[in-house]
Amino acid sequence: MGNIKLKDLVEEINKGSLYGYTYELKDIIFSRNLLFEILGESNVPEIPKNIEDIHWQVDNFIKEISKDFTGEEIVNGKYFLYDYCGHSGDGYIIKYNTLAKMEECILCAGGITNMFTTENIVIIDSKCKKYNIYYTIEDKKHLFNKELDNLNLDKATLSIEWLD
Repeated sequence: MGNIKLKDLVEEINKGSLYGYTYELKDIIFSRNLLFEILGESNVPEIPKNIEDIHWQVDNFIKEISKDFTGEEIVNGKYFLYDYCGHSGDGYIIKYNTLAKMEECILCAGGITNMFTTENIVIIDSKCKKYNIYYTIEDKKHLFNKELDNLNLDKATLSIEWLD
């Protein structure tokens, strides 16, 4: 596992944008495990009970905690996923302990094939890693195209192919 500065992680995320988007550190919502790592578990406040079930308020609470991050903060890990939802404008950095868990997230119903997920950008070993998604229906394998494939994949088998 390697160490990476937050500013370098964001730079790799920007390299991976399929749409040429530029993401900024101040707009990113960090998973709780990353907040614990950056700030120390005892320094991350509990989510107030009155907002814990209101998604956007929790996101704003987390953004407020991380608003003073400079980019020099270091996180340790091998597998990171940036999950961006263009519908709401929210982007999340999630750290995974294994490649299999990250792939599971990318391929799940809330992953890249979800109509509200705009981009899933993968960082492995501190570098952006490209991939293709395939869906198989009735023994026919098809390359998934986010722009064109607006279909029901409930009966499809999804797979991921890592590119160089």
